Amino acid sequence: MAFATKNSDKWIQTKTSTVDKWFEKISEQVGYAVYPHCLRHHFCTMLKKYNIPDSVIVGIVGWKTASMLQVYNDSTVDDEIGKYFDEDGVKKDIKDGKLSDLK
Repeated sequence: MAFATKNSDKWIQTKTSTVDKWFEKISEQVGYAVYPHCLRHHFCTMLKKYNIPDSVIVGIVGWKTASMLQVYNDSTVDDEIGKYFDEDGVKKDIKDGKLSDLK
């Protein structure tokens, strides 16, 4: 993963030591270790949380198959079950739809 920094009028690749310092600071702020690679996990997990279809996630991330999604989706079983059930049983507001229905 590469990060870029604007230097005068052009973008240049940020030094690894600079990125390391950014993530040390972020880790201090959130109270746990954050590193560049975990952003891919977070991104994929959030797309799944919002019910983006696997085929769309694969296209966005640039994989050839959805098999990598099993590695990068950090959702728990409780997260998935919570989409459909609450303390009163099956949720009543579950709707079938299409990706184009999202606003």
